[in-house]
Amino acid sequence: MMKKTILFTALLLMAVSESFAGNTFFYKFIVRAQPTGSGKVYASNKPLEEEDIRWRNSFMSETYDESPQAPVAAVTVTAYLYAKPEEGYMFNYWSRMEGNNEIPFSTSSYATDIVTTLATDMENPLVTEYYAHFSKIGMVYPKSSDETLGTVSIDIPENEIGQTVTITANPDMLYSTFKGWRKDNANDLITTNPLTITVDENTKGTYVAEFEPKNVENGIYVRLKNIYAGRYLGVIGKSENTLSPDQRYFVNSLMFMPGNHANLQSTPAVVIKLKGKSTGAGGLKQVEMIAQGVSTYELGGMKLHVEKYLENDYFIFGQNSGFTGYIKDNIVGPKSNIELIGTVTHPSLYNRPNAEHNYRWSVELLDEEHMDQWYFGAKPSAGTTLNGKYYTTMCTAFPYKCYDGVKAYVVDKILKDGRAHIEEIKDGIVPANTAVLLECNSTEPKGNRLLPLATEPAALTTTNLLKGEIWVKDENAGNSQPGGDESGDESGAQNIVKSDDEGSNEQYYRTAFDPETMRILSPEKAAFGKENIKDPTQGNITLTYIANNTCYLDVSEAKSPKDEILFTTDEDYEPLKGDANGDGQVNVSDIMACVNYILGSQPERFIFQNADTNEDNRVNVSDIMWIVNYILTH
Repeated sequence: MMKKTILFTALLLMAVSESFAGNTFFYKFIVRAQPTGSGKVYASNKPLEEEDIRWRNSFMSETYDESPQAPVAAVTVTAYLYAKPEEGYMFNYWSRMEGNNEIPFSTSSYATDIVTTLATDMENPLVTEYYAHFSKIGMVYPKSSDETLGTVSIDIPENEIGQTVTITANPDMLYSTFKGWRKDNANDLITTNPLTITVDENTKGTYVAEFEPKNVENGIYVRLKNIYAGRYLGVIGKSENTLSPDQRYFVNSLMFMPGNHANLQSTPAVVIKLKGKSTGAGGLKQVEMIAQGVSTYELGGMKLHVEKYLENDYFIFGQNSGFTGYIKDNIVGPKSNIELIGTVTHPSLYNRPNAEHNYRWSVELLDEEHMDQWYFGAKPSAGTTLNGKYYTTMCTAFPYKCYDGVKAYVVDKILKDGRAHIEEIKDGIVPANTAVLLECNSTEPKGNRLLPLATEPAALTTTNLLKGEIWVKDENAGNSQPGGDESGDESGAQNIVKSDDEGSNEQYYRTAFDPETMRILSPEKAAFGKENIKDPTQGNITLTYIANNTCYLDVSEAKSPKDEILFTTDEDYEPLKGDANGDGQVNVSDIMACVNYILGSQPERFIFQNADTNEDNRVNVSDIMWIVNYILTH
């Protein structure tokens, strides 16, 4: 029987092998000021207050030991590194030795590093060697106002009059933004970054980089890309197989989406909200990870850590019972077929991270500052076009704001002529779980960007006949309603159809398409039709259910709803017999509209009720003759 997961508690309780007994692991740190004499250093396996740091030019720690309570193959610990420049010197960066290579990894004088040790012999502990690099202060000297928010660097530290230097402010990508440089306590901020300066008597001085924190406790939106495999982490469900020492996969909970997938930028399942606090060293602690409305903390009662390894290079892990479990892309593993995405692989979680890239993640920030580089957007079909615009439907578990001229609409009523009346959402700000029709200027997400919002806007008060689909697979909950609740609100969130077949649970989290009460936006024309869309990843098979993160038009209350429902911003009006194109007149253009309709060429605008002059529920030659006679006699 499938067992309801506590999504990330499992992360911390599996990843062990029956072949390992409990061990004690040993490690120590060697830290040196480089060059010696220009600064002092210290290292510890725990964070320290400055008064507890015993500064030295070089430091070799005692041998530490870790004794996990569970049988593990290795333990992962954090090295806490401290550097203090001498008078007249500045700190530049930390580096670590990896074999014969010296690898820079932090520009913060207070840094952390992840160390994984397999050493079980106290006489031969894992030794990790670090260098703190210092240099003399030049005529132009950059400083950080707060190293927990960001650091600074300069290309020529020991600069002199006549040289050209570049200073760079490095905000903590996950936690802060750069405000500007303040030179020698001046009132005005210089907002250029990096800043290039030709050193002279007027430009020399101290440039202090000022930062301001992001409110990560409200959350930031990201995509998480595995550095080794180039695949993105996403959420598809709440449950998984019962885990054992040789079964470590989130089969029904998490997925990896290929980085080259055509729908990557338009897939809400890989948009992840991180809520946490800054570590002060380039990472986040006490992290809650939310996607598709699924929260790891709400499910598991445990929070995660995002720890910086190199620039935009992070580990994601949790800790419990003496060992640490890391999210890893192990490349091979259980696979599932996801509609409109295709085959995806599920991640594994292990307690033995190392320098291999498959434990490491880059972060793509989905915010206004990085929109040109990383973005989430709509991807309408090229066939769903009207008056030079393209249309698609969207429903996400997070709120967003429309950019690039994208307009969001709800369907508030069905007009007397059978068309769907659409009403634009003010300011293009769409609340979470709101089903909308999006009007776009492009068929590519980069031209139809939708920026996720950390704070929830006010709910819409307009009636919405669009119903949204957000399914999160839950093998154990027969009454799951991920797309909405049962309160009957008018936001457009769906109501899940329950299955009568206890042996099948798909309809517990998905909505079956019903052509009698639903209309789906066509991929071939700007209209809601009676046929569900097809899945090109599965041989163009017509979908049984409503596609995830899309919408359907609810016509269950409409009287004799049309098979094909056009949408319009026009208000309701009294029908005019013969006015086939709805322009308020009966003339030759209405004849042409009827001819095009009969020949199967969809007119841009066609009012069936007006064109059906003899009210026989058909438009044919007899209706054209009626319009001809009307024109000749009026």
